[in-house]
Amino acid sequence: MARTKAAHLRAATSEDVPAPPMSLSEAIERGTQRDILVAQRRSIVDALDGTNGAALAALHKSLTDLTERIAALDARRDREDGGVDAPKGDEAWDAAAI
Repeated sequence: MARTKAAHLRAATSEDVPAPPMSLSEAIERGTQRDILVAQRRSIVDALDGTNGAALAALHKSLTDLTERIAALDARRDREDGGVDAPKGDEAWDAAAI
C-alpha cells in the first residue's frame, strides 16, 4: 500500500496568511523582481476595463508575457527549494509511495 502525502501536511497558522500585494511603487522600492512583475500584472488588469482596439491587444500581450515570467520565476524557486514535495531532512526515499 502506498503512503499518502498527508504526513507532510500541517495545520495552517496565522503566520501562513499571505501578505497583502504590494503596489507597483512599493514593489519597485522594496520588492523582489517577482513582486514587481505581479504589481505590473495587477496594474494591467486594472487598465483593461475601458480599453479597446490596439491598446487592448497590447495590454493582453503584456499580461501574457508577465504571467509567463512570473511562472518561470516560481518554477526556478521551486527547483532551488527542492520542490514542494521534496524529502526533508533524513526522510528516506520510498519507491512504493509513488
